[in-house]
Amino acid sequence: RNVIITTMAKEVSADEQKDCFAALDTQQQSHITKDQVKTGVRALGKNPTEAEIDAVLKDLPEDISFTSFKGVYQNKFPSPQSQDAKARSILQILDPNSDGMMKESEFRQMISTIGEPMDHNEVDLLMEDCVSNNNGFFRYEDFVTLMVTGYMDHIVHNQA
Repeated sequence: RNVIITTMAKEVSADEQKDCFAALDTQQQSHITKDQVKTGVRALGKNPTEAEIDAVLKDLPEDISFTSFKGVYQNKFPSPQSQDAKARSILQILDPNSDGMMKESEFRQMISTIGEPMDHNEVDLLMEDCVSNNNGFFRYEDFVTLMVTGYMDHIVHNQA
């Protein structure tokens, strides 16, 4: 099977950046926190690691203006789309039967302990749209597509 992703990354306009900043600035004080900047950068389609974004934020004050937010956003952070092929190849290596399926319980254990560990609530949120079969296996290709596009309905299966 080939999996085709039907959406592509798009450029984020200045208006979209302003709208995102305004949505995060719930106190309407014309500044947001560093944690809100992280949320905004990711909401606008970039996927930095905590270390990558912390390195950019380290010299900024706790209260971030829109100008500083734009500066952080303009960094060359990877997008989920740019990480698609790497994620698929890593999961393929971890596929013991080379059938495109992984045991959900093993995958949950792995993502909660390796790299930037996730807590159980984060793992549950991440996995909520993945469908496991009766034996507890899920299609990791579908999982990667979901992570890249954000939507399961963007998956189109073609017989190869």
